Amino acid sequence: MNLLQQALEGVADTFGVGVAVVLLVLGVVVLVYGRRLFWAFGALVGFLIGLAVAPGLLGSIDPNIRPLIIFALAVLLAVVAASLQRTIIQIAGGIGFAMVGWSLLANATDTVRYGVTLVMFVVGLLLALRLSDWGVLLASALLGAVAIINALGSFIDIPTGISAIVFLALAGFGIYQQSRSLAKT
Repeated sequence: MNLLQQALEGVADTFGVGVAVVLLVLGVVVLVYGRRLFWAFGALVGFLIGLAVAPGLLGSIDPNIRPLIIFALAVLLAVVAASLQRTIIQIAGGIGFAMVGWSLLANATDTVRYGVTLVMFVVGLLLALRLSDWGVLLASALLGAVAIINALGSFIDIPTGISAIVFLALAGFGIYQQSRSLAKT
């Protein structure tokens, strides 16, 4: 079982290959440019929220229409992120960290998973509030890595140990890449 599994498990099987490809592309963009392109970070957060809630909320809706609703949510959050920059950065930082916590504890008990997710939300919110650039940088690198691992997991079976190593390598690369651009500004 993949360490980073969550509601996004089997994205391609549940929502189609197109959605998994979009998740992969958004994950790469946010991993590398999330701080600069905060609207893409907002879009990824919206996209992941849409994927997580779609099965429960959109159960009776035609499966061919679901991806359109998810895309609409992602676009809506991207527009909101562009309009309310500072506020969205803080909220998205909290949500981004919460999603990472949720993903990393897929095999934990509900109590632990919800507790850690809440703590991660508060940490992300505080980081984004106090250290706006670094908070978004960390949240976007971690969330980009989660998205990439989940999208790749839709196409290939990644063993738990390997997915953890790939996650850490991707997150480290994203932090390094984004911090280089932060140092230049």
